[in-house]
Amino acid sequence: VAGCKAWREDMKPLIRYFDADSTDVVEPGEMIHEYAGVPPWLMKNYLADLGATEEDAERMQWPTGCRAVVRQAEPRQIGSLVIGGSTVEFSGCQGKLESLLEELEWKTLRIGA
Repeated sequence: VAGCKAWREDMKPLIRYFDADSTDVVEPGEMIHEYAGVPPWLMKNYLADLGATEEDAERMQWPTGCRAVVRQAEPRQIGSLVIGGSTVEFSGCQGKLESLLEELEWKTLRIGA
């Protein structure tokens, strides 16, 4: 496991949304991501692992002031396969969100699963 962290530190995130030092604010409703295959209960666990606390059944908040609203996504159908997931609405400081989204990317990355 220790080798995995060293390997990760050499990797760059797949997507960069904001400058890490940006203090601009993302307002509620401006940034909504869908995570197919990640149900809301698992997404909330991932966000809690990243330091968020649950405000209510849908809302999570970090000490930095960033927030996330987690909801059940509309199911996707591929042939006879139906895939659920979650929709997450992020808000808060762009620089703080960039750090959270980079870590969340690693948690939601699926390789052949």
